[in-house]
Parts: sequence; C-alpha cells; structure tokens
Amino acid sequence: CTLATGCMAKENDRGFSVTTAVNCTATSNANNGLSAGTAIHCTASLNGGIGISGGTATNCTAQSNGSHGIQVSMLAQNNQCTSNGTGAGGGAGIAVSTERVRVDGNTCTSNDWGIQLINSNTISDAFIVRNFCANNLMAPTNGNGATGNYDFNREFQRGGGKTYGNI
Repeated sequence: CTLATGCMAKENDRGFSVTTAVNCTATSNANNGLSAGTAIHCTASLNGGIGISGGTATNCTAQSNGSHGIQVSMLAQNNQCTSNGTGAGGGAGIAVSTERVRVDGNTCTSNDWGIQLINSNTISDAFIVRNFCANNLMAPTNGNGATGNYDFNREFQRGGGKTYGNI
C-alpha cells in the first residue's frame, strides 16, 4: 500500500507497512506497530516491538510499546513519546538509527531512554533541537546529567553534533 489514511491495525502479529501513513493507529500488535516512509499524526500503543518506524515521524504519539516508541532514519518532529521500552530489551521514546537525522521539538517522558542514538557514528551528524526529555529510567551512558535525561547540548557539541535548546 502506498498511502494509508485513517487506518487501524489492532491485535495482529504485525501492524502494517506503507509508504505514507496519515492519521493511522497501530495498537496491541504482537510485534511492531506501524512501518512507514512517512508517518503523520499517527498513534502507536501497546505494540510488542517498535511503535512507529521509518524515515520520518511528525506529530505522532507513541505510548507503552515494548521497544522504541519511534525509530527514525531522517526526521522526528513534534512527537509525544511516553512509557516506551516495556519489553525485555527496553527502548527509547525516540531512537535514531542513521546519520544526518534531525530530532526536533519532541517530548519524551517515562521511557527507558528519552532519545537514544543506536549507531555510534550518529552523534557527529545528528541535529537535536528543542526537545524535552524527563523521568526516563536509564542514566546516560557517559554519566552526565540527571538520571535518564541526556545533556544534549554539552555532549553532542563535544562529539561534533549540533544541538540547541534541549531541556
């Protein structure tokens, strides 16, 4: 399917995979919820794996997924991610999987990690700006910042990344 508008995948082995998803919902699927090149105004909750994965996620909500709430390779913007990482392997509100990604204006609370860079090469090319991360469970791997809340401004700039205005 190329374009899905207003679709729902509920209680399947896997949710669904499309090129573009608009106003779609994936809930209570045993594995991943929604895979899309672009996801806009979508919701993923209670999926066993990743809630929303793909290139771009904008104005989406991911809550209580077993792995990451949202995993992107290009852009995560204005998303709400809460209580993700409920499965055995844990997960982030937003996981960044490739280089040259923009993570902008997201709220990530009560996840295992707020925003996590999966690929070690990602830090120098990530652009992370205007995000709010709080009450996440895991301490940053470098030991800086409050528990579960990464100090983006200090650490990404030191690694060559560009970050501005994160809380």
